Amino acid sequence: MILSFFSSCVNIEFKNPQPADKINLEEFPSTLIGNYKLLTDTFKIDKTSIHIPVQLFEDRTEPKKYTISDSVILRYFKKEYFLNVKSKNNQWDVFTLRINRDENILVKSTSSFYFIVENDSLVSNHEFERENELKKLMRDNNYPAVKNSYSIDPTRKELRLLMRKNLFQKLIELERVE
Repeated sequence: MILSFFSSCVNIEFKNPQPADKINLEEFPSTLIGNYKLLTDTFKIDKTSIHIPVQLFEDRTEPKKYTISDSVILRYFKKEYFLNVKSKNNQWDVFTLRINRDENILVKSTSSFYFIVENDSLVSNHEFERENELKKLMRDNNYPAVKNSYSIDPTRKELRLLMRKNLFQKLIELERVE
């Protein structure tokens, strides 16, 4: 699974890449390609891959590279890029990427975790209130839980509704560097 800290007490995975019925992009768009500062390290996006610094992993000592393939799928919908990463259990972890006004990338996830920079360190925080919001959102949309884990397969319309209800929230903002 991409970035092992993303698995929170409430785990939401998708049965299929999102958004449903959208085409897979073969490469990252030029608006995302570049280098992004993450403390003393660089988060890099090139035409076909994303290079994630070791600072974002709990269990790695080397950076991780994800290349667009059958197990890493990029799609576009409603001004957001959806990075779909196949997990070990053949479900999909989904993250959204959006360029903000400062040309930084805002990364969102379905997790109750988020990151802040504190004293020149990357610190992960867990929001229990967010976790309860996610559980309620899943219950309200009739998604059954198995031990706080949800496997969902929304239509594009359902995904849009879930997005309006904040299924995806800020995980981290990556600052573009020249």
